[in-house]
Amino acid sequence: MSEFEVPGVDECQPTARDDRSLVFPSMPGYLRRVRRLQDLSQRQLGTAMGLAPATIAALETGHRSLTLRRFEEVLALAGLRLAVVDGEGREIAPMSEDGARDRAGRRFGAHLDVGVLDTEGWPAHWGAGPRWDRPRNSVDVPTRARRDAKRALHGIPGDHATARDAEARFGQFRRQRAERADRELATRAHRPVVEPCECPTECYGTSSCVEACRCQCGG
Repeated sequence: MSEFEVPGVDECQPTARDDRSLVFPSMPGYLRRVRRLQDLSQRQLGTAMGLAPATIAALETGHRSLTLRRFEEVLALAGLRLAVVDGEGREIAPMSEDGARDRAGRRFGAHLDVGVLDTEGWPAHWGAGPRWDRPRNSVDVPTRARRDAKRALHGIPGDHATARDAEARFGQFRRQRAERADRELATRAHRPVVEPCECPTECYGTSSCVEACRCQCGG
């Protein structure tokens, strides 16, 4: 059942005079628009919807109403769909279903800004240090103050980060660690090998090693 349907109410029903909550104000005109685009008579539209022609006539005059799901099915006959738009006419998509979840598998609050971590280290705003008794969060959920500061600079993010976004960021961290390790190994390979000092006691306290000293490190 759609969240816009009323339990126990038929999908096509008479419109009550004192309760027009199930009536879409522009629904009759859109039904006629579908018939015009598809070149359908009321009888043909009724056949496609499984309704009597008289019911189609009642729908087009506003004496009967449709649930949202049935209305969407009618629009789909002409390749049309319902959309949510803002004040400037831009279509607004619903929030993604694959947004990152917390450790209990629950969605984060829609009002929160859930993003990927900026650094591999332990973020300062998370507290004193890691909790080793539980898995680390894969995403960052800033406090309201930090969230508002970011929004003031960059606007409201379109959606929450997904688990794929978090895994991609951790993959980036792993690659960076590997690159640092490679650079460290390469640096070590080019460092001169310093042999341990084997100066005899005669060299100590002098500015240069004695002639017999095999080390000749300079004393």
